[in-house]
Amino acid sequence: MHLIFNSLLFTFSLLPITILAHTTFHLDIPLFLDVPPSLSFLTTKAQLLINEYISELNLSIPYTVTFLETPTPSSYVIRLGFSDHESFFIDPQGRSALVFQTDALIIHGEMAVFIKDVVVRHILDCELNMWSQNFVNDGVGAVLDRNMNVMIRVMSDVRFLNWEQSLFEDVFDPLLYEVERLTTLKVDFEMEKVDDFIEFNIDKLKWDHERLMFYVVLTQDDDEIPSIVVPQKGAVLSRRILHPLTQMDQIEVIETLAGQILKVLGLPQCEPKSPFIRLDFMVRRQLYKNFISLQQEYKAPVLELIDDYDFDSALQLSWDLLKITKTANITLHDRTSHDNNNE
Repeated sequence: MHLIFNSLLFTFSLLPITILAHTTFHLDIPLFLDVPPSLSFLTTKAQLLINEYISELNLSIPYTVTFLETPTPSSYVIRLGFSDHESFFIDPQGRSALVFQTDALIIHGEMAVFIKDVVVRHILDCELNMWSQNFVNDGVGAVLDRNMNVMIRVMSDVRFLNWEQSLFEDVFDPLLYEVERLTTLKVDFEMEKVDDFIEFNIDKLKWDHERLMFYVVLTQDDDEIPSIVVPQKGAVLSRRILHPLTQMDQIEVIETLAGQILKVLGLPQCEPKSPFIRLDFMVRRQLYKNFISLQQEYKAPVLELIDDYDFDSALQLSWDLLKITKTANITLHDRTSHDNNNE
């Protein structure tokens, strides 16, 4: 036991405990405005406008939004287009946005204002709103753990189901990759043939205390089985199938299932539509929850990674430090108990 404790102390001694410009928790949303040098003034002006907006907010957690000179893996990229009407488009499958200029915006010098409005209303305010909702917007989110077990059970009375497991993996694996920024999901999958769903009762489904359960019901039955999300336990997804399942049908089922899983994990039900940006919200949220649980002397290396906009590494380090700290506390407790027993 003494060897374990000494090893933990040695591990802590190797951590780069440094004095940083930021000594308290803070979050910075990184942006990159992809414009030619001739339009670089838009970056400067939009930055000033966003700074003014944030300065008027009374935030308990310091937030900043920074336009970077070069993009990073965590930055949101904004590109400009041209249209007859003021509009924008946030990529639902990524972290980029297209903001459309108009003649009126250009003539009146309001393009930087429009860029600021898009960033504030559809990224910053959405994330800040998540905090005001006490972390879970609709009370569905489960308590997030570093490792979670998930069971997906496809139940069907359809003889011509044509379920392609390889297609399921192709569509589902990218989601798992993104979610593993937050938590490692161990996913088990089962197919179950059901004679009929006449006596199917959602209330009698088995909900496991050790894992999240997701039931996918594919039926020919006329009686509609509701699709529901069960807080902190899982969900039921129901689809009526009257013809051989096509690839597009299956993709729609998988995407809906993915949405249910993200909802149970606590993904904010808000804008933007991109789950990748909303997962960023969750990463920063979980990072804060971990950070406030860390001992003060071990917060500096996490802050250093935050300063580099490396939120994923900061979150991973915070998990590791919490694990080591917990083990050290247990070891200290064991040593104290042992010493007391010997007195």
